Amino acid sequence: MRVKVTGGRRQALNGALLAATLAGASVVALPAVPAAAAGTTSYVDCSVSQAGTGSQSSPFNSISQANAKTYGPGDTLAFAAGTTCTGTLAPAGSGTAAAPITVTSYGTGAPPTIDGNGAADALRLTDQDHWTIRNLKVTNPAGSLARRTGVRISATDGRSHRGFDIGNLVIDRVAGQTNKGGSTTEDYVQSAGIVTGATGAGSTLDDVHVHHNQVSNTGGGGLKIRVGSMATK
Repeated sequence: MRVKVTGGRRQALNGALLAATLAGASVVALPAVPAAAAGTTSYVDCSVSQAGTGSQSSPFNSISQANAKTYGPGDTLAFAAGTTCTGTLAPAGSGTAAAPITVTSYGTGAPPTIDGNGAADALRLTDQDHWTIRNLKVTNPAGSLARRTGVRISATDGRSHRGFDIGNLVIDRVAGQTNKGGSTTEDYVQSAGIVTGATGAGSTLDDVHVHHNQVSNTGGGGLKIRVGSMATK
């Protein structure tokens, strides 16, 4: 299993946790990788009043529209710079090693903001493979603390899921749990700016690369990167 967390600008990584199972691996010959599919780009501009088709001239205008589509190898989900979309971004589908799915920005200006608005996660991927997430601002404020993240990537179906590149994000104001004791211990464990991990027998994550993210004001910690459950971290 490969987990890589590299530097970049980070702020307030209080209680950051890196827990990964590193297993030995033998060198094997791999077959040639076929050419990647070009994919399509879906555009989202939450400042537009009318729901569109996802083209650049007629973009989606909400998180719910973005979540309604299933994305495939080589696809891109692009959010308009300088805009804010509210809700949990949980796009469906998986890419491939040769053609990951990319979530990013388009246009000029400040990074687009994904605002979870107090949901459990602002951006979530579950039982999926080969996603690149970059050039976004992620926030998840709330009036009270709870189990809460900016970005969560999970494996829950008893399989290995792989291929995640999370970089150049600004994550700020995530109202995760800060109390480590009593009935909120597990909420604290599962709260941070970025959390990856697995639940259930046989569920694992592999090839997780977290880099060049700026993280601040995130209850529970900055980064909690696990490739398995707490029992197999």
